[in-house]
Amino acid sequence: MIHPALLHLPTPNWAALAWSMPYGWYEPPPPPDPSELPPPGRYYLDHARSSVRAQVRGLRRWQAGTAGVTGTLRFGRGSAAVELAVETVGLRSGGPERDRALHGLLDPPSHPLLRFTATELAAAHGAWLVPGQVTLRGRAVPVALWIGPVDRLPDGTITVGLRGTLERRASGFARRVALELTLVAAPEPVSFAPPCVAASRPAPRSRTAA
Repeated sequence: MIHPALLHLPTPNWAALAWSMPYGWYEPPPPPDPSELPPPGRYYLDHARSSVRAQVRGLRRWQAGTAGVTGTLRFGRGSAAVELAVETVGLRSGGPERDRALHGLLDPPSHPLLRFTATELAAAHGAWLVPGQVTLRGRAVPVALWIGPVDRLPDGTITVGLRGTLERRASGFARRVALELTLVAAPEPVSFAPPCVAASRPAPRSRTAA
């Protein structure tokens, strides 16, 4: 039988207690490994091999994909910058009726491009992500895209996967939209400027009055 005094005790905050126990039954996930990021540098997307897919879950489940994404990626030590642009008229869902509904939502004549920009790198739950915003029908919608996986090819080309979800209230859609991007990018070529010829020549002697 439970003592009546115990019924009036407040319920402990088990989550706060777990975080306060350094060696308890729960430990926060370790920070992500920097080796899971692409090598530092600037990359240009291969628009022929990069793709964007959007999936809406609800009564009808459909996907919209495209090829022809343009943009740049830049990664450094603890920093990242992503700039992407997708032509909304090129988005296809595999059916004429759904394409008309999709283009009615995106309004390609008035908003031909769907853009994503991010200027920082963050770590959460043991993984890397780039928080940024999607410009959708002229409205800036905040979204965070998780990075992974990252594949490196011998020629320096990288394949980066990005995943995120657009909240329905912020985007104006009736349901959540899951985004999945597969970006194939090549590193920026390194150019070595030739030495300045004028700097290598000796300076002319100044004429002095006799």
